[in-house]
Amino acid sequence: MDNKTTAGLAVVVFLAIVGGTAFHVYGGTKYVIGLVKPDHAAELNKSLSIQVANDRAQLPLKIDADTTLVDETATGTQITYTYTLAEAAIAPIRQGEGAMKLAVTKQVCASAQARTIKDGATLGFVYFNLDKTQKVTEFTVKSCDGA
Repeated sequence: MDNKTTAGLAVVVFLAIVGGTAFHVYGGTKYVIGLVKPDHAAELNKSLSIQVANDRAQLPLKIDADTTLVDETATGTQITYTYTLAEAAIAPIRQGEGAMKLAVTKQVCASAQARTIKDGATLGFVYFNLDKTQKVTEFTVKSCDGA
């Protein structure tokens, strides 16, 4: 083989190796050539599902004297936390539901969960009485802007 043929063959081999590595790393040609971007919602859903599966092993979890986290679920890009409340805590919450949402939002946005929200997740909070026969309040946190 002459030098020109050898150089051409070396370039082809080099490109095959680089292309094969990129194909493997990015999961296929559709990502390598930029035709389709990875599905962020699907990736987030998978991440949230893993988080919930790990967290559920710790439930029920007593948060304070009046509040217990009893369930955690992931649906799409939302995690929903379900709590029960002692009777003494219910009346003040019903009188100031907006204040409770603001307080929970501030707490969430000051924690590691702020990153989850920034990544596109929504956090849902549902509060019931102790025997779960009455919903006390329900709200979501979708953003930490202004919190």
